[in-house]
Amino acid sequence: MPFWRLVGWDLLILWRSGAAAAAITLLLAAAAFASYNGLRILAGHTTAIAEAQVLTQISPDTAASGVQSPHAVRLRILAAEPPLLDFAAGRTGLDPIIGEATPLTPLHRTFENYQVDHPLSLALSRFDFAFLMTVVAPLILIALCAGLLGEEGRTGRLALLIAQGAQPGRIVLARVTARTMLVALPLVAALLAQAFASGLEGARISAFMGFLGVAILGLLIWAGFCVALNSLVGQGVASAIALFAVWLVLAATGPSAITAAAQAFAPAPPRLAFLADARRAEIAAVKDAESLAQAYLNDHPELEQGDFDVPGWARSRYLVSQSVDQSLAPFLSRFDASLERQIAIAASLQALTPTLAQSIAMTDIAGTSARTALDRQAEARTQVTALRNALGEAIMGGRGVSAAEAASWSVRFLPTQSAAAWPSLTSLMLWLAAVWSLALAAMRWKGRQSD
Repeated sequence: MPFWRLVGWDLLILWRSGAAAAAITLLLAAAAFASYNGLRILAGHTTAIAEAQVLTQISPDTAASGVQSPHAVRLRILAAEPPLLDFAAGRTGLDPIIGEATPLTPLHRTFENYQVDHPLSLALSRFDFAFLMTVVAPLILIALCAGLLGEEGRTGRLALLIAQGAQPGRIVLARVTARTMLVALPLVAALLAQAFASGLEGARISAFMGFLGVAILGLLIWAGFCVALNSLVGQGVASAIALFAVWLVLAATGPSAITAAAQAFAPAPPRLAFLADARRAEIAAVKDAESLAQAYLNDHPELEQGDFDVPGWARSRYLVSQSVDQSLAPFLSRFDASLERQIAIAASLQALTPTLAQSIAMTDIAGTSARTALDRQAEARTQVTALRNALGEAIMGGRGVSAAEAASWSVRFLPTQSAAAWPSLTSLMLWLAAVWSLALAAMRWKGRQSD
């Protein structure tokens, strides 16, 4: 019997039994929820950035006033929209997208007014297309593929198919192919609908094609598991238990265990300890304000005093913020180093589970990964440091700044571009080759058993 005839016959049986309609309904409902979450997050990000940009506009009165005090210059740090924010939320909701600083602001206070979403909303937003493709879709595929030959063995259809020239291995492959198509086609349609609903242009086009490729690659890996285990185990209940056990280890507990191991081997310094250190450093700097001013003047003998009246408290506050940053620099370095190690550990262990590799690849392509968030925070500190270095001498020397100079510091966009996903793609390709090698060997073994 031709292979594609077996596939079509199986799709017809699935439709008549109601399994196809149930699977498609469940997939489309899950995709609709993921789409809603993605569009909501995208709209919230766009609105927040637009409102922040409005606040950076220089009013006509300010522009006409000419010179203004350097300590009043305000810099807003805005995170550019990630290429596929509506497909993979990633670190969205955990990391800030808007910050504000002046020359008097310590680095750690750039994002201090940022508040994360409500915990329930944050948990629900985790259900995005990345979660759907890495966790939910494989589970539905496994449910459809559990015990493929069990019913045929009981009803005698298997013997009839074999008598017509169909090998058991080819039957398993055809039935898994039909079920994979049943899962893949609605999901691909949902991904395309989401892409066109939120706009597909520029960098989003290449990012979307990569995201779609990773999604299909993941389904093919799980299809290989279904072929292999149904060929090797054979019995309905036993194959169902084996498939679910593989999903439980590789998709559910495996990624969580690797994440927990990364946090255990590279723990971040406690946040409360950081806040206590910051408070102590600020109190000490305020007490030493006079000595800080004298040290600054000794380090800058070339500083010329202007005729602009900068308040004394502003000069003191500028020096205090510099001292606080110097005191907290070791802590921030340890914090960044711990995150770097956590990312490195997860990346080095991602080959142990295709789900983790697929998830990392999707957030890298979407521009919402932990690596992108860490780079964005580093860039924010660089921009705030540059602002203070540029206006510090004006504050200490009593020099006013023009409206044009103040406007040049009004806003900075932080990078959120896609990251290189090749390490994760390499892991996925290795999994694909290994699983399908096992599947083909199991099919041949199944054929020999039936001879």
